[in-house]
Amino acid sequence: MKAAHRVQSIRGIIERGFAALKKWFILFGSDSTSIKTKEMELDLAAALENLWKRFKAPRHLLDS
Repeated sequence: MKAAHRVQSIRGIIERGFAALKKWFILFGSDSTSIKTKEMELDLAAALENLWKRFKAPRHLLDS
């Protein structure tokens, strides 16, 4: 499995978790704004990780 596919697979699992959290927050009358913020942060992190893997960044840059 390619590294980018691995990142996407993990991202899908986490996104399902965020969807479940939002559902329960809404069902109990809470505001899901903080969950949406974390979800956007995760999307950004996954996109950056895919870019690093796609362009095969030098290993010493990935470890910092």
